[in-house]
Amino acid sequence: KYNTIGGVTRDFGNVISGNRSADFPYGCGVLVIGDGTQFNHVSANLIGMDASGLQAKRNQTCGVVIGGGAQYNVIGGANLTDGNFISGNGVEDPLEGQACGIHLFGTGTSHNLISGNVIGPNAAHSGLIGNRGHGIGLYAGAHHNLIGGESFREANEIVANEGAAVFISGSATFGNLVRYNMMRDNDGLGIDLRDTAQAGLLPPQITRVGMLYAYGM
Repeated sequence: KYNTIGGVTRDFGNVISGNRSADFPYGCGVLVIGDGTQFNHVSANLIGMDASGLQAKRNQTCGVVIGGGAQYNVIGGANLTDGNFISGNGVEDPLEGQACGIHLFGTGTSHNLISGNVIGPNAAHSGLIGNRGHGIGLYAGAHHNLIGGESFREANEIVANEGAAVFISGSATFGNLVRYNMMRDNDGLGIDLRDTAQAGLLPPQITRVGMLYAYGM
């Protein structure tokens, strides 16, 4: 409990890359797992890239895995400098449906916050090194987790991953809130709900596109 991995800015963050076990959930960059694993904070790290943040140095399975009943953990945060860059993770042929950015799974895995992370772009926002799977995924009973937050300040930026931006699967996977995220150019849907996840709720559909203008005084 109450561990911090990283810090308040990139100067205090870690490079967590190149872990090669192929046995899920191992071989990830950060593993937060088990009942009673609570109130840990992972922030301002490079996960899946080299020290420059410009090239992939892949973790074999995922960037971050939360599972086995872990609760109340924070990946990223509300401050602008809290977010992790989680890009370039996953092998050539990831497990079917695997989220190679952030993967949450298991009954009791709940009340975790995934906020303010950059998932797919490099650390300079000058190129894309997407994860070889979904950007964020929730599976097998993970419930009441928050992906995003209460404002655009807390958005996850999920771009150019080889799957959906957010993938939610399984009838026991419900009550997860996905708000204020920026999703584009992923190989799959923005939000992909499968196997009656989220109590059978249908994903949002865009029915009208408008433009917002801001005028200076």
